Amino acid sequence: MFASTRFQTDPGLEAAQLVLSMARALFVPDSVVHLGAGTGQGPLHQWRQWPVKQSLLVDSQANRMAWVKEWAEQSPSHYVKVATLGAEKTKASFQIASNQNESGLVDIEKLTGLWPNLKRVETLEVDSIGLDRLLEETDSGVFLLSSKIWLLVDFFCSAEFWSVASATLSKSSVLVIRQSQISLEGVESISACDKRLAALGFIRAADLESNHPQVIHGVYLRNLSTEVQQALSLSNQEAKAKNELALKLEEESKGRAALAQEKAALVQDKAALEKEKARLIQEAAEFEQQKAKLTKETMALKVSLETQAKEFSATQLRCQELESINQNLENRQQLLHEELVKAEAQIELIKDLLLRESGI
Repeated sequence: MFASTRFQTDPGLEAAQLVLSMARALFVPDSVVHLGAGTGQGPLHQWRQWPVKQSLLVDSQANRMAWVKEWAEQSPSHYVKVATLGAEKTKASFQIASNQNESGLVDIEKLTGLWPNLKRVETLEVDSIGLDRLLEETDSGVFLLSSKIWLLVDFFCSAEFWSVASATLSKSSVLVIRQSQISLEGVESISACDKRLAALGFIRAADLESNHPQVIHGVYLRNLSTEVQQALSLSNQEAKAKNELALKLEEESKGRAALAQEKAALVQDKAALEKEKARLIQEAAEFEQQKAKLTKETMALKVSLETQAKEFSATQLRCQELESINQNLENRQQLLHEELVKAEAQIELIKDLLLRESGI
């Protein structure tokens, strides 16, 4: 790691090239994300001469990005976005400055400590987006799959900007950030930035001076000792994970054997159930046959009973008729008997009268 050094970038472009080349020797980028790419001028753009797997240029002002079209057409891995980076998908006031290079989300009045003659020309209400979200939405998050991102931020940043960039920082190995050496309201101070990035495993490696004596680009590199410690920790974690995986596979093997036994038992049970099902189906068929036979016999018996009931009813009616006839005969017999008795009495009376007359 090289000591923190101050290099003048304009007109000393070679110094900036040296710093970035040394950084590249330690951390070969697999992705470059350049925020505030502007007009494509300046020492931070020298990376465009390097072979990089994929790269993304971002600026909030489309009128400053006309030069990008030709660059983007050179390769499908060259990405371009016009976006205002800030908080996560909120409305923001974008300040257009008299020096268009200083336009942004920081109030122009707050920048007069650096540029006393700077004026606000216009304020636009724009949609802002967080850095992590922007990379997630760029070609299905391909940049967040990288392991050595170079993140170049060529504008003043607030703490709010970094609060939605944690995923990007975790994938980054080199950071180059525009910073002010005097305190600016709404802009993260150099000391606060150093402290925050140190906690994330970065060290401040160099300062690149600009054409303003109080404006620099801080160069931060991933701390290699931290990387080694993380690698050792990761190795231990991988070994532990492998042991856990072996135990898990052994348990799964035992589980699969038990499942195979259960499956065999279930197959046997299924065969027994199928056999029982066939028997029950046969019994049901026999039952249906018996039911049909009984139904037929029941219908026949019902018809027979109905016939017998009709015959019984006719017989009963005949008996009633015969009883009525018999009663009539008995009544007539009684009348005849009474008539006979009367006739016999009259005969006896006539005999008595005749005997009396003959006795005279």
